[in-house]
Amino acid sequence: MTTLYVDNIAPNLQSKISAPNLQPLAGSVIQVVQAFKYNETSTSSTSFVDTGLSKSITPSSSSSKILVSFDFPARSNNMGVSFNVQFSTDGGSTYNTITIGGPQGWGHAVGYITGGSTANWSHITKSYLHSPSTSNTITYKVQYKAIGSGTNCIICDSGDAALLTLMEIAG
Repeated sequence: MTTLYVDNIAPNLQSKISAPNLQPLAGSVIQVVQAFKYNETSTSSTSFVDTGLSKSITPSSSSSKILVSFDFPARSNNMGVSFNVQFSTDGGSTYNTITIGGPQGWGHAVGYITGGSTANWSHITKSYLHSPSTSNTITYKVQYKAIGSGTNCIICDSGDAALLTLMEIAG
């Protein structure tokens, strides 16, 4: 067996060897961005309205996918709350709905809770893997609405936060 003793190692700055252009492995996480919402808001609208939670991400490649995940503390006094995710690739003026469907056939709803008479807080956590096919900046926003007239939906009490997470996944 041979032993090699070295006092110093220095790079050879004259070397013509360079590392190849490495590409991330398909399925690996390239970047993660998050947005938080702390203030309590409510709506009795039966049409989707903005929650105030949105975040932008710029994919490094048009073959990347975006894993969109959100977690909301929510409650209602009656029938429940429905969530919706929309995205924009043109700087925010035109939004498109991510069509996921939802429980009990609520269209684009991606979450539903029943408050009942006690109106307990529930956490609604949903994820969706989006294939935007662009390397342009994409803005995602979460919306919500009351399910049924006479329902008041409340999100984010003073002690809890809503979270939107966007993960770029290599394609």
